[in-house]
Formats: sequence, C-alpha cells, structure tokens
Amino acid sequence: GSFERRKGIPDLLAAWPLVEAAHEGHGRYRLKILGKGPLEKSIADFVAQQSRCELVLDPSRPVIHYALASAEVLVLLSQPAPFWREQIGLPLLEGLSHGCKIVTTDETGIAAWLEENGHVVVRAGSEPWRVADGILQAMASSLIPQQILATLPAEDTRLAASKWLYARSV
Repeated sequence: GSFERRKGIPDLLAAWPLVEAAHEGHGRYRLKILGKGPLEKSIADFVAQQSRCELVLDPSRPVIHYALASAEVLVLLSQPAPFWREQIGLPLLEGLSHGCKIVTTDETGIAAWLEENGHVVVRAGSEPWRVADGILQAMASSLIPQQILATLPAEDTRLAASKWLYARSV
C-alpha cells in the first residue's frame, strides 16, 4: 500500500519485532512490505535490520497479486488523519479476494464486518504489543481461505451499484 503514517506503517514496524520474538526459532513467518511512499527510507532501514523481512518497492499489479496469493495474513493498520478516513482500503479487498486473514484497525469502514467474520480488528493507535498480539492471533487463527472467500459477495458491490444506477437512468 501507500507508505504513509495514516496507513499505520510505524505501528507495524513497532509491532513486528514482538511478533518475531514470539516465533523465535520457528522461521515460518515472514513480513513482506509492498508499496511506495514517503516512508520508504525508514521501512528500508527497518527491513535491513530484520532477518525475516522483505521490501518490494512500487510493485506491479501481478507482483501484488502473487504476494497476496501466497500470504496468510494482510495487515493494514489505518490511523485517523485530518480530512481522511479509510473507507474500506483496496489492500483489504485484495487480501480478502485472495483468502487472506486480515489485521486492521477500527478506522476502516468495514471493521465490524471483518470482526464478525473472524478477522482481527485492533483500536487505532494501539500499543505495539496489542498490534503484535492481533497479528499473532491472525496467524494462529484456524480461518482458511475457502471460509474467507465464502463470506464475500458473489458480485463486486461497486459493479452491482453501477448496474443499478445505470438501469435507473435509462
């Protein structure tokens, strides 16, 4: 996604070492950060100091979809910002479409739906240990991709709305 404070990048970077410490010696989990934006340097510096992290700058759509297809968990920790609120978050939709478990904040407009469907929602601005706990909870969740995909609408709701609006205007 976009490497900005409002997308929760600093929160993720603060929480990840706690996640790694909880899984020390297991080696199964990796953090792959995809995107671009003003926090690229701080993310690159962080990744350079971590053993199980990877940074992919300005990835193409196929690279993003490949990463999501091989991921278990997608983390988007949206934070409050003046004149902006994460309505849904394209990374969340893309992650869901690939069957990823989601970790996000109560700042996204679909937080209640995500929580009702077994995903993890933490309070925006939570302490790093709470964010890490949310990530660990998602990693340990028995929710499987087929279950996640089964909760999604059969038709993209934006497409359905467009069809409805077009039919009404004719």
